[in-house]
Amino acid sequence: MFSILDACGKSALRVALALAIMTPCGSAGASGFNVLHSFGNGKDGMNPFGDMIVDEAGNLYGTTYFGGAQGRGIVFRLSPRGHEKVLVAMPPGEDGPYAGMIADAAGDLYGTTVQGGTGDYGTIFMLAPDGTLSVVHNFGGGTDGSLPYAGLTAAKSGDFFGATFEGGSGNCGGEGCGTIYRISPNGKEKVLYAFQGGSDGQLPYTAPVVDGAGNLFGTTYEGGAGDCGGGGCGTVFKLGRDGTKTILHAFTGGADGGSPIGKLVADGAGNFYGTSYSGGIAACGAGCGTVFKLDAGGAVSVVYSFKGGSDGANPSGGVIMDSRGRIYGTTTYGGAAGAGTVFRIVAKGTEAILYAFGGGTDGANPYAGLTPGVSGKLYGTTAGGGAYGQGVVFGVKP
Repeated sequence: MFSILDACGKSALRVALALAIMTPCGSAGASGFNVLHSFGNGKDGMNPFGDMIVDEAGNLYGTTYFGGAQGRGIVFRLSPRGHEKVLVAMPPGEDGPYAGMIADAAGDLYGTTVQGGTGDYGTIFMLAPDGTLSVVHNFGGGTDGSLPYAGLTAAKSGDFFGATFEGGSGNCGGEGCGTIYRISPNGKEKVLYAFQGGSDGQLPYTAPVVDGAGNLFGTTYEGGAGDCGGGGCGTVFKLGRDGTKTILHAFTGGADGGSPIGKLVADGAGNFYGTSYSGGIAACGAGCGTVFKLDAGGAVSVVYSFKGGSDGANPSGGVIMDSRGRIYGTTTYGGAAGAGTVFRIVAKGTEAILYAFGGGTDGANPYAGLTPGVSGKLYGTTAGGGAYGQGVVFGVKP
């Protein structure tokens, strides 16, 4: 059914997200760009933050963090022509699908909610093709983990890997420093690693990715070296199949970047690429963010440093690559109107802006990365802007 194209406290982070979508309106224009859907019209959902996935017919599937019949977010399907269907509105007790979803061979969709569940620590849910919503796992806080802002990554076995932003055995303000876990489709969970904070890293924001040998690679938003708000500037780590964790890079918040949020992507040659939200060139206060490369030997280099002007600033989502090695992604801010951009980076770090959001009906502030569609276009979401000011789904030619 689905194509393989795919796909620090609670209140403080929610306030930050709410403020981030209040961007002034502007103007923008580019050929090959179109808005497929504007959120906020009735009960169709509000403020999408996660990546989307696509099926073989070109339909897009995603989530919104707010909105829906209960105001707790939705799961939606959007046709290539922009016809939206709400597959489920999150019911009471299920609160806030922030990340995108993944699908199994039977067409079941799996995702996470940041909070909700039996202890209000978040859940893993499954949505069957017939519309039946079920809870696969209720996070218990403590050693089990809590606040899964991250989505899921598929394992060859049919299990999933994921991360929780807090919880575990570490002490990061009394909430735990986050975990990496493995879970089966029937809900059997195992915590693979609990971050300890400090030089060990803390607060993983996205799910790890897996290489051909079964090793996991991921990032933490804080911890490591540097001073990015008092908690370190984040790390890139490797978690071996035997449970051994290695810090491959500790960001300093300087030229090398800081505070990585987006998911890593592999290039097929043993290298991984990602983004850091801050650091890089000394602009935007703490830096405007970077695109970085983690090579097969574990060394990190900067592919591009955002300057904060027309080239964009502060990438929140990860990047994708085409067969020619060109890198595509979004920045949450910057661009002509300060409302974010869609960018392409080619050899030697040369950047081109495919679209700069105007902050009006075209959308504002893309937090998610991009999804390649069967039509050859790239698709994404913005958290704000649109006809109703609550975000859009857009397409753009690469």
